[in-house]
Amino acid sequence: MLACAARGSAAQECVTTQTRTAPSGISNAVIRSVTVKTDAPISLPIGGSWLSSLRRTTETGVVQRQLLFEPNQRVDTLLVAQTLRRLRDRRIYADVLLAVTRCAGSDSVDMLVTTRDAWTLQPIARIVPPSTVSIGAEDRNILGSGRSLAVTNDQSASGHGGSFSALDPWMFGRDVIGSARFADIAGNHLLRVAVRHPEVNVDDPWRVEMGFGRQRYGDSRASEHPLGNLFLEGSIGHIIGNTEFGFTVPYVGAELDHAQVLEILRGDDGEPEVHRRQFVGLDFGILRRAAQFDTASWFAGGRGFLDIPLRVESDVLIGVGDDRAQHAAAVRYDAWAGRMWMPHRGSLLGVDAWTSGYIGDVRLNHIDRASVSAYTEAPRGYWGARMMFEQLLELDPDQRMLTLANANNDASYAAVPKTMRGADRAWMTSAERAWSLFPVGRASMLDAAVYSAGSVRWDSPQDPGKKFGVALVGARLRLLSANGSIGSTRVDVGFPIASNGSIVHRPLVSVSVSSLFDSGRGRDGRRRHQ
Repeated sequence: MLACAARGSAAQECVTTQTRTAPSGISNAVIRSVTVKTDAPISLPIGGSWLSSLRRTTETGVVQRQLLFEPNQRVDTLLVAQTLRRLRDRRIYADVLLAVTRCAGSDSVDMLVTTRDAWTLQPIARIVPPSTVSIGAEDRNILGSGRSLAVTNDQSASGHGGSFSALDPWMFGRDVIGSARFADIAGNHLLRVAVRHPEVNVDDPWRVEMGFGRQRYGDSRASEHPLGNLFLEGSIGHIIGNTEFGFTVPYVGAELDHAQVLEILRGDDGEPEVHRRQFVGLDFGILRRAAQFDTASWFAGGRGFLDIPLRVESDVLIGVGDDRAQHAAAVRYDAWAGRMWMPHRGSLLGVDAWTSGYIGDVRLNHIDRASVSAYTEAPRGYWGARMMFEQLLELDPDQRMLTLANANNDASYAAVPKTMRGADRAWMTSAERAWSLFPVGRASMLDAAVYSAGSVRWDSPQDPGKKFGVALVGARLRLLSANGSIGSTRVDVGFPIASNGSIVHRPLVSVSVSSLFDSGRGRDGRRRHQ
């Protein structure tokens, strides 16, 4: 309890409450003042003082730009809660705290937003199966500006190269996010540029996005492989309806999707030929986002928490146009829907479903996918289980990058033969028991786990008619960073115990960096263009 000076000669008693989610009991109170305070990251145990001297604390203006409330407004707890989530989503803070001070008999409040910086300069060490290794560095908060930059040196079986990516959350001093990525690895050239408005909210209800990407592929020994692709798209949308429980945003746009691939289709006499895809169309979509959230803190042993949306979220897009290369009218569809539940404190269930592809006298490029996950708190850790199914139908080689049957989602992936990793159908399951070891910083936890995993794959283009299944057990060491969302950096060591084909009977090591839920909660088209 604090004391503050009153207008009269007496003093009023004032109470300060602190929250990391939504404040209670202050709706419609007048905001008298808003103060922002930014703190340096917690010092590391080894060389912390020296490392701290090499970086700048985040500028207060970076935080102020994200605020959806200001002095002389009345408190809208929906906007306050969304502000805190927006700050956490930037992934540059280890903690975001709101302190609200209210004096007895007053209809106004003072707000203090305090952020604790995270250590955003970190090395990149990534292994992308089957044979690409990336070494580099990323800083998501250069000189405390909120801008990010990443540089890597990459080595693949075909040669070496590098990549460069940058993100500016306030292009031209406006509330516009711009991002760019360039890569040149062994003759594979990639350029992507995107500009978008921040996520919609009741205070700023517009949603605008534009994106461009071009990719050229080097020589490949595979009989079927992409040669190049290009996309150009843009959309604009606006919130409609009640925003108490969630945001509904219809949007419209246009797109060009052009690709050249070398593949074998019916009528090609068994020899690969160059085929083209050039879809031009008008897009109509509807986006749904939750506005009410709960939190779960037990994943990382109380060091930070996970925001849990309490409503169904979805993104559905229909594109109407024609494929000029295949001389046919076509409709493109791309949809995702998901829901999370907390049946009781200490448990979490999640269900997600995806579908995408084309309708018309064109190649289907069709993907179906479903994922179910369950987690429950346990002494000093938790139990977790996941299951996913995925099928790919008539997929062009450049679209196979959209598969989620990879090392992030399948702990048995390292034991799968290369000829079966690109199978058209796959079932993946896993179960684990994790224990918290010790905290790392403000909102991270190092944990260890034992797990079992298995997968079944069939209809592989490289090995038609074969069905392959494998099961393994293993142990993992993982760093969980929990601040609204949970990032997972893990090292798995697995040992195959059963299969219906030839496998290597030795420990298999894999490294992955992803979210806790791995699969990414969004439609395939958005993920492809990021």
